[in-house]
Amino acid sequence: MPFGRHTNQIDSSEQMMEFDVFGFPIDVSPIFPGTGPKPRRCGCCRQVGHDCRTCPAVASAGTPCLISSNFGGKQRLNCLCKNCIEYRKYNYPTPEKAAWRLRKQKEEKMRQYPKTKLYNLVNDIIYLYEFTENGTLQLLNMIDIYKSLDFQLGKALHKGEVGNIVVTSRDFGRENVYYENIHPKFILETITIEYGLSFEYDISDYRDSYMKTIEKDKKQWMKTGLKLKYLLDQLDRLGASNNPNLECIMDMIQDVEIPEHGEFDKNDAGVPSVFTNTVSVTGINE
Repeated sequence: MPFGRHTNQIDSSEQMMEFDVFGFPIDVSPIFPGTGPKPRRCGCCRQVGHDCRTCPAVASAGTPCLISSNFGGKQRLNCLCKNCIEYRKYNYPTPEKAAWRLRKQKEEKMRQYPKTKLYNLVNDIIYLYEFTENGTLQLLNMIDIYKSLDFQLGKALHKGEVGNIVVTSRDFGRENVYYENIHPKFILETITIEYGLSFEYDISDYRDSYMKTIEKDKKQWMKTGLKLKYLLDQLDRLGASNNPNLECIMDMIQDVEIPEHGEFDKNDAGVPSVFTNTVSVTGINE
């Protein structure tokens, strides 16, 4: 699961919208079935959006072979010139089947290269890094302050595969960047991109929460250290330093430097301090 908060998910394999000859979208599923306008299709390849005059199949069939002077025949199925390759692309085995094949190829390419949109809500430029085959990070793109960006991975994804994007608040160069060498405070987001799925993400600044986590861990370590120091002091009070088996360990403990702390820190750690068992006197009903 990606850590980012996606606001919208788009299946890249969904069917493309059809348009008429004037560029207006055609509603193929009207509210009242049977009453909506039927899409106008090309008489050659049966696709919408153009007619026989602008059909690429007709245009490619009208270009001669660059090697032979023949316009048609089986020679065009084996020729490797530019015009014959274009001819087979739009006409083999038939214009209608070729158009269907091209449409399926386009849909598969959209699944392999799903679009992802990021909104930069950070008061700074953010940088997108993509994992390479050798495990390093490569700069993919950058997003300016309060801008958005639609991007795709640099390599194709196949079914069952995922790609990862690391969003940072600092530019670490274009190549030979190792994820382990990036300090966590500079990593804003780690995004997982899946085959055939497109998402939108809001990139926020998590450095404040990171510092809060560091401060919380610091307090926890201080509490643990003060408790351990209290227990060791009690062992010394009970004569552990005079025990031949423990004397060397107690000497080593004396070399451990305890960071500066106060009575409030002792009280938070649950060890005796000046506040332990303190009773205040108000002067009324003493």
